[in-house]
Amino acid sequence: MVIIVNREARSPFAPMIAPHRPYRLYLPAGYSADKSLPMLVMLHGCHQDAKSFAAGTRMNSLADREQVLVLYPEQRLFANHSHCWNWFDSATHKGGGEAVIIAGMVSAVAAQYGADPTRIW
Repeated sequence: MVIIVNREARSPFAPMIAPHRPYRLYLPAGYSADKSLPMLVMLHGCHQDAKSFAAGTRMNSLADREQVLVLYPEQRLFANHSHCWNWFDSATHKGGGEAVIIAGMVSAVAAQYGADPTRIW
């Protein structure tokens, strides 16, 4: 099952709280909130989106076989005109920027879907 979360609006508390990015989350066949599954975070490359990246990697098939949640954060056009992640941004180098956005997304999804916090890659 694929869950799509689209949160593009900035927080009213920006810049104290990082803006959101949309994401796709794949729950493997047989997913149950009672099980604490590992989670894999997949970052697409430039000129890609989460949906095409998921299809191209076929990671969802692997997730079904291995019983892993797969989180696909998605870069938006307003943040980078080529849909690239801004790893080169000085805020990221200082422990902020999109690294914080992705880390927050990982924490929120792990808590909501019961991912094992010791097995997130």
